[in-house]
Amino acid sequence: MERCSKCILPEVYPNITFDEKGECNYCKAHQKIQYQGTLKLKEDLEKYKTSGGKYDCLIPVSGGKDSIYVLYQLSKVYNMRVLAFNYDNCLTHSQAQENVQKITDSLGVDLVIKKNEKQKKYMTTNLKAYLRKPAVAMIPMFCTGCRYGIIGNAFNLAKEHHIPIVVIGWSPI
Repeated sequence: MERCSKCILPEVYPNITFDEKGECNYCKAHQKIQYQGTLKLKEDLEKYKTSGGKYDCLIPVSGGKDSIYVLYQLSKVYNMRVLAFNYDNCLTHSQAQENVQKITDSLGVDLVIKKNEKQKKYMTTNLKAYLRKPAVAMIPMFCTGCRYGIIGNAFNLAKEHHIPIVVIGWSPI
């Protein structure tokens, strides 16, 4: 089986092609993230402070380290007035839900939880389909519903509360 000479993706990966050196099209198209630093972040965030509403920003929080770190940084380090938002897909571990409640309580940040009972049904159906015929290409579909649930609800909630910016603490990967 042919694999990329850089990232080792296999030839069965969807839409993959290799050049004469064995490098895949995904590696060739990859653009390194250009971080602009904390001074630029502070400058950008200042534009949204005291925008007239009750909150300066909305932060989706999952209970994991990335979103909790962003919540802490924006609420305590950058002194933003934050509304935290949690998307409950009915499959979230109770420890994550407990983390969200504890961190928002300890930071004095308001929290809105949106629950989606249908998400469990969709995930169960997707998992059964995957288990019947496992394929690498199916793995991203497990995250798609939640990503849409998180992003869609976050932006709707921001619009409803007149919040000018949504800050998401996800890994770029």
